[in-house]
Amino acid sequence: MHFDENGWLQPSGLLPNRQETVEQLFVTNSHRQRLWDQFKVLVSRLVQQSIPVHAFWLDGSFISTKEKPKDIDIVIFTEVNFLNSQFSLLDGLRNQFDGLDVFWASSSTKEDELSVAITKFEILKWDWVFGMNRAKKAKGYIVLTD
Repeated sequence: MHFDENGWLQPSGLLPNRQETVEQLFVTNSHRQRLWDQFKVLVSRLVQQSIPVHAFWLDGSFISTKEKPKDIDIVIFTEVNFLNSQFSLLDGLRNQFDGLDVFWASSSTKEDELSVAITKFEILKWDWVFGMNRAKKAKGYIVLTD
């Protein structure tokens, strides 16, 4: 991985990384540490509340060279039925962190045609959203592997 001339992560597309690697690469000052600490609290709350998480995708200026990013953009992929039935809980949780911009996406481990289609749609949608900067140039974003 490297950064382009504008500070965006390269190569473009989904880049798998462990949490500890992301922390080493992107937590470079106290401001970024505060944002990362909020992310770790969010993860802890998800575990405490038994929220089924399939994946975390990270994006935005946090995964750039910007010294003081406003927040961390996060998409959390969770079971489609859980998302539909517990949206109020999830929406309340996302609003507890001023340094995190949290979005929820449906995914499923089921193999039926509808579940597979929903999961593929969400992946394509968020790849399109996260895969380009505001100037419409391709950039990388992170999927946590642990």
